[in-house]
Amino acid sequence: MPLASGNNADYLHNEVPGIQLSDEVRERMKGLSGPEGRAMGVQIAKEPLDTAMAYFKGIYLMTPFLSYEMTVQLTKYVWEKAGRHDFHLSPLAK
Repeated sequence: MPLASGNNADYLHNEVPGIQLSDEVRERMKGLSGPEGRAMGVQIAKEPLDTAMAYFKGIYLMTPFLSYEMTVQLTKYVWEKAGRHDFHLSPLAK
């Protein structure tokens, strides 16, 4: 799940058992919200995806706060990294 804002990162780190974000990730998200926060969240999410794709044949993405554009961006990224260039959105998703 990509992080949506600095507050989202802090909440997940401090309030959700089992989730621990690094100081570096929380610092990168600090003070960000709106489009800036979502853009940084997508950028950060690409980093573990790069590692995971070397070991797994599938990726499970969760959409935060109905921000489907974040999941679309990450899905396109995964498909491009996997050499798939046939990703198309349905007319309903545009």
